[in-house]
Amino acid sequence: MALAQRTNSTGVVTTLYLQRNYTTPPGWLALEGSHNSMTYDFRYYLQDAGKPRRELPIQSREFTNCGMFRPVGDSALWVAMGPDRNGSMHPVGHRVTIKGRPATSRNEDDFEIVVFDETHVLAHRKFLVISKIEIEEEAVRLRDGNRTIAFLSPTGPKEYDVLGDSVTDAVDEKWKPPRL
Repeated sequence: MALAQRTNSTGVVTTLYLQRNYTTPPGWLALEGSHNSMTYDFRYYLQDAGKPRRELPIQSREFTNCGMFRPVGDSALWVAMGPDRNGSMHPVGHRVTIKGRPATSRNEDDFEIVVFDETHVLAHRKFLVISKIEIEEEAVRLRDGNRTIAFLSPTGPKEYDVLGDSVTDAVDEKWKPPRL
């Protein structure tokens, strides 16, 4: 399955692929019947147009919560991201308005960002973001050719610089305030 594509300055198209495999070893027999299990194997590949695929030497567990993959503009990097909706209540909390009254909500999700190239993972970061159930719009935005990822944290809008692996306050981002 193709996850993302990039075209370099000479026009060569590189595609990032995910190959999913599974095996079902023979089941074991118990009093209530036979039990089968499945073992899943996820592998990631890059392929330049007209050339064979090359496997990325990255463990698939790095991408467990990542559902979005993008090339990082003007670089050989890729970024993968996605929410870790573990459903836990975070102690930090943030201000919301519930039925017209100010309150504190602890509905927050962890958001993972993985920056990688053909050889290894350069950064694997996890940030706290406002839960999608509290805002009408997406809590994460990509800018500057996927080099900047803006997200709504409980302490306000933040920006993650993919190339610099740093986080700052996002002064240009505006989100509607969270409410329930």
